Amino acid sequence: MTATSLSESLRKTLSLFEESGAPLTTIEVADRLSLDRESSHERLERLVDYNELETKNVGTSGRIWWQPRLSPKPSSSDRREHDLEDRDRLL
Repeated sequence: MTATSLSESLRKTLSLFEESGAPLTTIEVADRLSLDRESSHERLERLVDYNELETKNVGTSGRIWWQPRLSPKPSSSDRREHDLEDRDRLL
C-alpha cells in the first residue's frame, strides 16, 4: 500500500514521522495527535502492516516507531565500481 492510498488518519499519523525524521514512542504520537494510547498504537500497527513504519520494543514496556529509509537503487556506475572491487579482491 502506498502512502497516498492510506486513510486520512493514517496519513496524518505518518506525517509526524516525515516532519520529525526521528523515531517516536507511542505516547509521543498519541500526544501529538490528541489520541489515547490505544488508538495511537492501533494506527501505528496498521502502518507497520502496510510497511510504512518499523517498530522495536525498548525497555520493559516501551516501543519506538520509525519510518524506514528508502535505499536508492545503485546506479550502473556504482554497480560497475563494486564489480571491479570484487574482481580485484579475487585476483
